[in-house]
Amino acid sequence: TNKFICQKSAKASVKSPSQNIGEECNEILNCQNGLSCINSQCKCQDGYNWDEKQGLCLACPQGTVYYNGKCLIISEKAVNSWQDASESCKDQDAQLLIAKSKVHVDIFHDLFIEKNLSNKYWIGAKVEDNNAFWINDGNITSLINPVGPWWKNCPDRSFNRTNETTCLAVQGYTMENIPCSTEGLFYVCERPASLDDTSFVKRSNNRGPTCPSSQVLTDFDRNFRISSIPNENSLNRLHPRFERGVSFSSNTVRIVFEIVGNEALSISYINVTKKFDRAIIQLKLYQNEQIIESQSVETVNFALFSNFSKNTLYKKFEIQISNLYDNIILENVNVEINGCFRVNLKNAQIPMTSLFTCSNIVELLDSTSNYLEIINNQALTSLDCLYDRGCSFNNDTVQIVFNLKRIKISQIVSLSISKEHNNAFIYVQSYLGDDLVDIQRAYGSNRFEIFGFQPQLTDKIVVVIRNLNGSLVQNLVISIRACLSEVYPPIKPTLPQQVDEKCNKCDNLIKITEKMAHLIKITSIPSRTTQLMTITLPKCQIEYDFTEPNNFMEITTELINREIINIFSPSGCNFGKYKIKLLVKFKEDIVNRLIQISIIKGNNLAFVSVYPFYKGVSLPRVNGYGNSLIVISEFSNLRVDALIIEINNENKNNVQNLKLIIKACLDINLTTMTTRPTTTPKVTTTTRPVISCPNGDVISFTNLRPKLKLSSNPNILNLMNILPNVGTRGVDFVSNTANIFFKLQNEISTQIYSIKVSKSSRMSIITITTYYKDDPIDAKTKFVYDTFEFFDFQPTLVDKISIVIYSENNQDISNLKILINSCLTSITTIGPIVTTAPSRTTTTRFDDTCDKFVGFDSYERFFSITTTPNVTNTADIFEASRSDGISFDSAAVNITFSVKNRLIKRMDSFIVIKNSSPTSITLTLMKDTKLIEKRIKDFQDKIMFLDLSNALVDKIRLIVKDKNGNYIKNLRVSIEGCLELETPTTTKRITTTSNAFPNTTFRSCEYFVDMDKYGNFVNASSIPSVANIDDIFKGSTQPGLDFNSSWVNISFDMRKRLSWIESITVIKDTSESIVTVILTKGEDILKNVQKLGVSINGCLGLASIKSSTSDSTTTTSVPPCLDFKEFYYLDPILSILSEPASLNDIKNFYPNYSPQGLSFQIF
Repeated sequence: TNKFICQKSAKASVKSPSQNIGEECNEILNCQNGLSCINSQCKCQDGYNWDEKQGLCLACPQGTVYYNGKCLIISEKAVNSWQDASESCKDQDAQLLIAKSKVHVDIFHDLFIEKNLSNKYWIGAKVEDNNAFWINDGNITSLINPVGPWWKNCPDRSFNRTNETTCLAVQGYTMENIPCSTEGLFYVCERPASLDDTSFVKRSNNRGPTCPSSQVLTDFDRNFRISSIPNENSLNRLHPRFERGVSFSSNTVRIVFEIVGNEALSISYINVTKKFDRAIIQLKLYQNEQIIESQSVETVNFALFSNFSKNTLYKKFEIQISNLYDNIILENVNVEINGCFRVNLKNAQIPMTSLFTCSNIVELLDSTSNYLEIINNQALTSLDCLYDRGCSFNNDTVQIVFNLKRIKISQIVSLSISKEHNNAFIYVQSYLGDDLVDIQRAYGSNRFEIFGFQPQLTDKIVVVIRNLNGSLVQNLVISIRACLSEVYPPIKPTLPQQVDEKCNKCDNLIKITEKMAHLIKITSIPSRTTQLMTITLPKCQIEYDFTEPNNFMEITTELINREIINIFSPSGCNFGKYKIKLLVKFKEDIVNRLIQISIIKGNNLAFVSVYPFYKGVSLPRVNGYGNSLIVISEFSNLRVDALIIEINNENKNNVQNLKLIIKACLDINLTTMTTRPTTTPKVTTTTRPVISCPNGDVISFTNLRPKLKLSSNPNILNLMNILPNVGTRGVDFVSNTANIFFKLQNEISTQIYSIKVSKSSRMSIITITTYYKDDPIDAKTKFVYDTFEFFDFQPTLVDKISIVIYSENNQDISNLKILINSCLTSITTIGPIVTTAPSRTTTTRFDDTCDKFVGFDSYERFFSITTTPNVTNTADIFEASRSDGISFDSAAVNITFSVKNRLIKRMDSFIVIKNSSPTSITLTLMKDTKLIEKRIKDFQDKIMFLDLSNALVDKIRLIVKDKNGNYIKNLRVSIEGCLELETPTTTKRITTTSNAFPNTTFRSCEYFVDMDKYGNFVNASSIPSVANIDDIFKGSTQPGLDFNSSWVNISFDMRKRLSWIESITVIKDTSESIVTVILTKGEDILKNVQKLGVSINGCLGLASIKSSTSDSTTTTSVPPCLDFKEFYYLDPILSILSEPASLNDIKNFYPNYSPQGLSFQIF
């Protein structure tokens, strides 16, 4: 061996301070970069060290020492070889110390001086084939110059060249290459310092794999169904046998592993590796779609998760990786899973591990404020703002400590944080005494919901918030929900020093009499308060869903919204703000506790807070977080008479299509107290309705009867499998949204009995709408997990059924079956008289001022389309064109749809289909160059936009970009919604007045339209139905309609309201017929005639007189008329009769007698 010793001054080099480190500070708290103002100086907090290179305060776990940005493990025991030293470092999630320098190794010089080291230590370097190099995690990183200098200010030297493999060790000022098998040397390991104190976390002993033996799983394809956001096709390459792993086009990825088949997984450990960049890696384990355990690590290139709960089987787990910096994408991700599969016999449901160890979950900051001390590292004197309006700090890093006094909690259920929008790391540490029992990490911007805490006794919680861009922490709100422990010592009440019995006084003194004995319970054992008071109520006897307007609940909004009643309708209520507040007030004291509140709205991530009240006293708050369906439960077992519900969309899109369902436990049965007219009782899945079909029994829809036209969006080939008698498995959609239409062909439903929807077990929203002649009749919405049966449909005619299913969490809809039971009758058996028109509910999106379109059948009539790059066949972009779409020789395209002449009044859906490849899409709605709404999403081959803005739109812009650089091929779109009504050219109508009506204009409208020439104003339909219904108008070039029936019922639905009708002319064959005309407004028949007046102008003179005698006949001629005059009620004298009789004086017939006119009761 060749040894070099170089003397050097023992004085360590002085590092120049950073911008804020060591500078003076004051109450303004101007420290930045994670520093705190301590003794009027900007410093790192205790246990943290300033790293000059990164400009961060970093910490090291217990058992390590911080040095120069690294955490070092300096061994106290010698090992037998360099290899043993390397393996020992790996066992401690570390590696042998390296310098990453070709010539200088000064880190060892300063280290030996500062730590007073004298032994010889193995380091991470080897010599092979006469070359020396550093070894980083088994890989060669850089060569070491063989001639040095290896230490600063040393002469050039070279080590002893040899063909043998040797390893490097250091001692004092010496670095030498010696045989790797040399015994008796110590070693130095390194691991990166982190932003939080990753001290050893004490876990329960009840942890470890359930398997008698476990092994690394070798086949992802056979055992797992793997998905990711953003999507990546080659996820099987996550297995460690693929050295390069999987790379993603984002700095954040969510990978979900679902175990297929009848097996479940017992986990020994999961190791996640990636390219060297600072990141947070979080593991979430699920049972029955609920998070039961969560672990998180801040790391650089790997995270090893172990120490899982014993006797626990998992069917699903999720790994989320977030790089610290937005511009660094995730690369070379591998996942190693060690465990074993256990057979889940007969597909039985996995026994659910208890999530929480208590029956009563409290809001810690509300319920235990008298037993809670809150400390922060800033100068705020009061932290009440943490659970009220929000606290603001003059620093980018905040540490808040929650010390529990005299009580403990057995488990943290969830911790919610909201703040201003800045990327940040969150660290939550749980302590029992001085022992760290759990740690959770999170990465995000302004909303955090942290779950998966371990069931451990806890008396201190430390929350650290650190904004990454140096911005100040502002408007911070924290909510902690936890289980109170049952083992803490009794709480002695705090009493005044002198207690006088006479001081017990109340506002209303009453005398207890014998008559009140039934109200008093007397026990011989005096009660004693030993813990926080909780109320355990008996099992709820009366559960009630507030799903429709009622007389017992009033809902108002902070900003007045006159459409708030629509919050109970399937279409929901729309708001012009992204942050809204609802006030729900129960008019009577009938709610003894809340069970569940469901918020259904447009698909935007939102944070929801519910504040219950009783008699003006605030009760514990409950929070929720989600997209289009947010279910909030676990309310306190307390009476409630008012609620405040706050909804805040994260992306600042307006709250749209908001629907509210409140389930509560009541004292009384509201169905027996309703003041509305008696109707058919509401039917649920527990009470099936009893109906009698007039034409036979209830029929189940099959492929044999009735004759159906089935269609769906997205379209699939085996749609008939959706019927219960076709195949054993239902249909699958490669989409989280599907719309299925059932169109009756030769029969019609007189009443739907039930509709049963069954599918794979995923939380979904199902909306069922029934139609007659394209008019919506009835609508029902329900959030469903796997199977649900809808009842209580209106007893009216139905010829089409639409079923829309939206699956939460972007999961595909699979194994879908639909069973429809209904009364049916032939179309020809429907009688000629319709006594009640189908009711058009106000809860649907029906709009009689809207020209409905579906898919745009004649595209050039509605749009002009421009594309970049330019193509000629722009009309082929529409799905209904039956073409293959349009293709571009480019990976990015920009398409503009400009609406011709009219405006889009409402956009129901926008669907985009293309060749399969990871794609980014931007959909922009505009009017007059003003932005109305903008959506940005990633997809593979098909995407559906729903819940779009209801504002007027004259331009749609679509930007499609392939993430892999592939050309955009077979691009198609389908648009559903409606346009503003087109106003045709009309003829000016000259209005006239009568001398007898000097102040009245009978023709009060400015324009008049002959209805037979403008079919755009009328929707015509008939029973029996005919295809060419528009030929009924006189203006048609066709000869008119023929019916194979002796009677017809023709309806004209006006798209614009008529102010008056001048005439209706009916022309047909010459046979004698009866024509009945019924005018309606809304659903009301116009039965009466009011203010009828008739003005007659004529020529008065002697009538011709014809007299006869037995001899001759004499005729007196009538003189010619010299002047016209208006008839007057006295001149000439007329006999006037009417049928039916007038309700008032018949002389009112004359306008010049009375302006009141005649009134008749016709029906």
